[in-house]
Amino acid sequence: MIHTDKSAWLTILVVEFIFAVVTHAVLVRYWTYSLDAELIRTPLRLAVVLIYWWLLRDFIRSQPIESSTLLHPSLLFPLLLFLSVPLLVGDLSYMTPATRVVYALTSIAVALREEIAFRALIQNLLAKRFGSPAAIILTTLAFTAFHIGAIPLSWFAYGQVAIASVLLGVVFARTQNLWLVVCLHTLYDALWSATPVLSPPFPYSVGLVVLSVALCGILWWGCPTLRPTHRSAGPA
Repeated sequence: MIHTDKSAWLTILVVEFIFAVVTHAVLVRYWTYSLDAELIRTPLRLAVVLIYWWLLRDFIRSQPIESSTLLHPSLLFPLLLFLSVPLLVGDLSYMTPATRVVYALTSIAVALREEIAFRALIQNLLAKRFGSPAAIILTTLAFTAFHIGAIPLSWFAYGQVAIASVLLGVVFARTQNLWLVVCLHTLYDALWSATPVLSPPFPYSVGLVVLSVALCGILWWGCPTLRPTHRSAGPA
């Protein structure tokens, strides 16, 4: 097991590089959003989770959170807005019902793999050195770059990834609860599989407006964490 920040960074870089190479090599013949591609990606994601847990367990911690914090309107309302976006603008009618069910179920693996890597590891390591605000921004840049080639090349696709990353980063920085951001990430991704809910859905521009309002609410709620003098207490 690894205990130093320097070794943790090296491990993350190696694991992410190997994951990218293997994923590309295995999926080169498949359509990105096909059922077969998702069934292949999921074991690879879970393998990354197991490797991180095996090697970097000391860095993957989660602080308890009280129900009163979760149910406080200043947090609950922005989170509900955030989770409403897939239902407002989503339309996965081009997928078969079986494919949508699989994508909903594999959202758990996606969230575990990405939140452990980007929030529990990368964001916390950066926060120890630069503070939470800079850590959230840098992590968002890395998180957005990580999705290049994995999502459609559109302003909405990358806009929602960036906004969601900042929102989840603020929630994690203030609560230090890994499972909360894993659950939020899982729900957000899984809800797309239930679409379309509206006929027709709202345009993507509405989705970005709602995401932006949700982010403003989370930033207001997370102000104590985002003050320049704040420093992360350590790996979570």
